[in-house]
Amino acid sequence: MWRRLRQLSRAKAIHRRYKPGNYGITQSFYCYFLGLIVSREVSSTRRILYRINKNNKDVLYVIIVCGIFARLIFAPFSSHGDLETFWISAQHFLFAKFDFYYFIHTRAGMWVYPPLWLWLVTGAYLVSFSTTAYDPSFLLLVKTPMIVADVTVAYVLYSLLGGDKGRFAAAFWLANPMSIFITSIFGQFDPLVPALLIISVLGLERGMVVPSAVIYGSAIMTKQYAIFAAPLLIARILRDRGKGDALKFTSFLTATALLISFPFLISGSRQVYFREIWMTRSIVEYDDLYCQFA
Repeated sequence: MWRRLRQLSRAKAIHRRYKPGNYGITQSFYCYFLGLIVSREVSSTRRILYRINKNNKDVLYVIIVCGIFARLIFAPFSSHGDLETFWISAQHFLFAKFDFYYFIHTRAGMWVYPPLWLWLVTGAYLVSFSTTAYDPSFLLLVKTPMIVADVTVAYVLYSLLGGDKGRFAAAFWLANPMSIFITSIFGQFDPLVPALLIISVLGLERGMVVPSAVIYGSAIMTKQYAIFAAPLLIARILRDRGKGDALKFTSFLTATALLISFPFLISGSRQVYFREIWMTRSIVEYDDLYCQFA
């Protein structure tokens, strides 16, 4: 920087040596010389800013990777009592098959969720060959959909915002301690609902009505509270795309829910199935958030 200032002072000295009649020439020379110096300074500053931005990108990428890695580290070695309920419910489902809800109802069991998560839990139970609910293989497999859901939300945030804002949003989501706790330690499958819902909304923004309806129906059949977004989504479709697409969205949404429910509806326990999901007799309460670490 000081060397550039000395060059600038020499340019002024050259300007003072010229006669007034040559002022235009000397002024042009001076402006050219000054512009050359300034352009070099701007280029240097731009290179510095590029390095800073590059470093920031690297930091955000490191945070994203660490957020995913933290979930994978905690997942096999931590659990809550609900995970034992999931493990036992998988055994009950394998025993009772599609009479599962009637079986749970008559034995005062505890399962107040739609069947989509039950199928995922049963798959994790079968693949893990676990002998206890706290087997690391079962814990990792049953939490994998939750981790994938968190990563999906981060990716959608990055896609929607783009650039540095997108990277920051993704890093903020994946590095959020509460998100890590709920997903990989507490073991709740709530992250699946916002992941499916945000994908459905993104699909609607891109005009994919049928896939969005199917994905949103899957969100409802994961946890019931996703249905509260239905009036907002349908109202948005009515405003932007008209009655035809709104009817198509509602039809495929209903068809998805019925298709997932179909095996349980034909099993002879339709009333119990409906009551256990939509008129549940149990209120889930947590006296504490005690989690066990292996």
